[in-house]
Amino acid sequence: MKMKMIAVLTGILGLGGVGAASAADMAVKARPLPPPPPILTWAGFYGGINLGGNWGTSDETLDVTSAGSFFGAVCFPPTNACTVNVVDVRRAGAQGFDTSGFTGGGQIGYNWQAGAAVFGIEADFDYFRSAGSGLRAVTLVSGVPGTVTVAESMSTDWLFTLRPRIGWAVNNWLFYGTGGLAVSNLRSAWTFRETPFGNVAANSVSDTKVGWTAGAGVETKFAGGWSLGLEYLFVHFDNISQTVPVVLPLGGGAIPQNFSHSADLDSNIVRVKLNYFFSPGPVVAKY
Repeated sequence: MKMKMIAVLTGILGLGGVGAASAADMAVKARPLPPPPPILTWAGFYGGINLGGNWGTSDETLDVTSAGSFFGAVCFPPTNACTVNVVDVRRAGAQGFDTSGFTGGGQIGYNWQAGAAVFGIEADFDYFRSAGSGLRAVTLVSGVPGTVTVAESMSTDWLFTLRPRIGWAVNNWLFYGTGGLAVSNLRSAWTFRETPFGNVAANSVSDTKVGWTAGAGVETKFAGGWSLGLEYLFVHFDNISQTVPVVLPLGGGAIPQNFSHSADLDSNIVRVKLNYFFSPGPVVAKY
């Protein structure tokens, strides 16, 4: 009898323990999930400044034609000396030289974002100093003792671009490609000199040209709406050209020589960009 009572009490205590454990388990609530990390958005308006440098090349030519021979009414032996001196001008005038300089200015833009894909458009206006010059002297191929020397130069002062941008956002980084319209004013000057005959001619041309640009960049966001980026652009402008009549002293003052000059510009730009985004800021993902 005593053993039966002990067994019954043990069973009752066991059931009570299970009930208490179950009650304890029911009293503990599940821990809440941590808030989702904020998702940075690149959408919205932004504006900022940029600073960098450029390097490139300018290909230039100088040609000469006239109603008569190169020297007008005067000619030297051998008998073809008057015509082949045109070749000397072309030889000395066909030059390619390096350009370089500083660039800095400001940009504004707007982005749309769909997931990680970012689409936008950006316009910038910069001080764009890109300059270079070349000098070439050739011996007259006619056999007459003497040389033809041509000096040429290229320079710019400003640059405007308007470019779509397509990018991909990874956390607080944006990688993008860009390309579009480029506008600048190109200035080129030339000087022709022939010795020992004393023939000298010089002129310059300036023209606002529409070209194109393409490049890529990377940006990173920090401190709320600020971003810091590095961008590369290649810019191309076709030839500016002119033809001017020049009466050379050795031409007898009768027949003008028509000097035709042309010059183009290719430039590489690397610049650092600082932007501020006027959008609300981080977008919190919702579950």
